[in-house]
Amino acid sequence: MIQEKKNFVWNLLGLTFNSFNSLFFLIIVKRINGLEIAGSFSFAYAIACLLYIVSIYYTRAYQVSNDEYKASDFVYSRCVSCTLMFLISLILCMISPKKIDKFLIVLLCLFRNVEAMADVLYGEFHRENRLDYAGKSLFIKALLGVSLFFITDIYSHSIILAVCSLILVNIIGLVIDYLNYKKYKTIEAFNWKKIYTLFKSSRAIFVFSFVSILLVNMQKYFIPFFEGESAEAIFSIIIMPGTMMSLCGQYLLNPYMTYFNEQEKEKNYNKIKKRLVYLLIVLGIFSLFASLMLITVGIPILNMIYAMDTKIYRLLFVLVILGAGFYSMSVLISSVLTIMKENSVQLKIYTISTMICLISSYVFIKYGGIQGAVYSYMTTMGIHFLEYLIIFIKRTK
Repeated sequence: MIQEKKNFVWNLLGLTFNSFNSLFFLIIVKRINGLEIAGSFSFAYAIACLLYIVSIYYTRAYQVSNDEYKASDFVYSRCVSCTLMFLISLILCMISPKKIDKFLIVLLCLFRNVEAMADVLYGEFHRENRLDYAGKSLFIKALLGVSLFFITDIYSHSIILAVCSLILVNIIGLVIDYLNYKKYKTIEAFNWKKIYTLFKSSRAIFVFSFVSILLVNMQKYFIPFFEGESAEAIFSIIIMPGTMMSLCGQYLLNPYMTYFNEQEKEKNYNKIKKRLVYLLIVLGIFSLFASLMLITVGIPILNMIYAMDTKIYRLLFVLVILGAGFYSMSVLISSVLTIMKENSVQLKIYTISTMICLISSYVFIKYGGIQGAVYSYMTTMGIHFLEYLIIFIKRTK
């Protein structure tokens, strides 16, 4: 029981601080380096987050619940996927027209690669019921990383050096993680056949994860081509409360995963529906409450944090929070459908939503700029939620 409490507390702290890293980075770059550099950083970070899915390839849940493969198989496969991701980042670097974007894309992809390698070790700690160690490692690296990033940037005014300091912290953390990993696991020989089988068996998970990240960040990829780096930074500031909203939805979902799993095993679909409806209502009310709080209290705080007038974007902030609320409700239904083994239909949903997002992002941003990007985000998330709701009703009828 004591170990479970330690696992819960440290995992919560680690995930929370690590999830808010991108917010802290954007604030620091905006205040020290200006709006245009912040836009370049935001665009490069969005690319790195997308390619991060290539690095991890399969989810932590797949690693922890799978007994077919050994720890070494997961570690070696992660080395292969991280190498592939870095090669892709180099190709994107050559395509990018701006010099600073080239460096940022490669460096941030390297940073995310190191995080991906640490994640596979965390998965093995998870297997040994030592999730508390993974949480501590995430927490310490997040705290030290942001601190060193800030100190380096404020003294050098170089975003390149700041990201390099961030990479250094994570490499040192990875070495320490690996030394601790060796206490639990033995290092075995590389088995290419096993690695190939692992990639093949988790292919569907990779596609699903890649498409979901693409859906959430689509507008960020289009804005620089139509509006420039400054608009990218402003949109990232506007979209940030939506990221927090999604995180809150994850906190609400996690305690109920065991309940949904138990009810599915007993085929108690009425209980699943009742609890799901309850959670959807809670998320809906929370979205409205968060919108109200942002208008009344949040705007002055954002003005102070970013050193700019965000009041003119208050309607866009509300639309982003509502859109994020729709996405959080979609994730909630998605988790229940996953427990019910309804995975193929979800890939279809994400494919349709991504195509809608692709078209709406191009049209809305081309003719509406930042406002168009927010309208595209809100519209796509609303349609995405409706798709999930219709499928869930049909599957549980």
